[in-house]
Amino acid sequence: TMPSPPPPPAPPAPKVDGGLQIAECKSDELAQLWVYSGEDGGEAGMLRPQSNGSLCLDALQSGLIPTQLPIRLRECGATGSAQHAQQLWHFDSTSGVISSVVEAPCLKKTHGLKCHVCLGYQRAGSSRVDLWDCNNASTETWNYDVRSGGAQITKRGEPGCLVAE
Repeated sequence: TMPSPPPPPAPPAPKVDGGLQIAECKSDELAQLWVYSGEDGGEAGMLRPQSNGSLCLDALQSGLIPTQLPIRLRECGATGSAQHAQQLWHFDSTSGVISSVVEAPCLKKTHGLKCHVCLGYQRAGSSRVDLWDCNNASTETWNYDVRSGGAQITKRGEPGCLVAE
């Protein structure tokens, strides 16, 4: 009998300054599992990739306004720090919106002076995840599907899972 081929290499773990993208959902893909420390529709919490719990989604980069660059993963900040505040998110399963706790100057002046930013993608079929002024667009809606060891964050209305790079 022939020996079995070696298993495929594991995907790299998310890293500091890594971004987010949409990929085909795979039930055994560790990079697609997330842990949310808040309460659905209630208390805000941090979103961490299951494969690297020392990293958190960070809404603002070095205090700058997001400019349609992919959101970044940063080392989780200490409770009470400005960095910690940038890493707190509200998730509401009814609306599907994942929004920052921190308000920032709006990207589009038509939205007003201060806005919360939401995780979103530009259009259907897009794989890039950015920060956008929250405006209840369908491209800002997600499902949080609990699985063993974490949860997959999936697009609503079309296939795709949130993946940490």
